[in-house]
Amino acid sequence: MITTNSVTYEPWSDGNAVGFKVTHHRTQRVEYIYLNPSHDSDGDVEPDVFIYQGRTGNPGDDTPLCFFTVHREAA
Repeated sequence: MITTNSVTYEPWSDGNAVGFKVTHHRTQRVEYIYLNPSHDSDGDVEPDVFIYQGRTGNPGDDTPLCFFTVHREAA
């Protein structure tokens, strides 16, 4: 856990996504920022990892900020 003057960052996971639960000290508002891997449901050859931010810790409700393609090493 990391605590600053204004927020506390706690490691967080839902068993699939990993990131931080962020609690704002003044308001006690909770936000999540986390990495969520794609499920490869569209047949992509290269997997993607999305960065999300939001109030729920659920990628169906939170906002994807960007994604990164995870490249496999050449054989």
